[in-house]
Amino acid sequence: MHKSAAVTDEQNFASNLNQCLGEKQWTPTMLYVQSNVLSADGREVFSPRSLQKWLSGKGLPKIESTVAMAEALDMPELIMKRVELEIAKFRQIKSPARQMQTIGN
Repeated sequence: MHKSAAVTDEQNFASNLNQCLGEKQWTPTMLYVQSNVLSADGREVFSPRSLQKWLSGKGLPKIESTVAMAEALDMPELIMKRVELEIAKFRQIKSPARQMQTIGN
C-alpha cells in the first residue's frame, strides 16, 4: 500500500500563490517585477530564485515578501493565508509546553 504524503504548509502556500498568478494570468517574472517595482525604498524585496522556491512549495516567504506580492497581485487575502500559517506554527510550538504544565499539576 502506498501512503499519500500530507500537504505541507509550503505546498499549501505554493498552491495559493500559483492560483493567484493564474487568476491574474501572470507569469512568475511578472510577479517578481511588479512586487519589486512597488518596493518603497527601491530595493529588491525578494529574488527570482526565492520566488521559484515558494512557487514549488520548497519554502515560505517572509511576511514582507508576502505583502509585496499581495499588493502587486491586488490580493490581500494572500497575506492572511501566510499569517495563518505562522499562527498555526506558533500553536504547534506552544502546545507541548502546555501539555507539560498539565502533567506537572
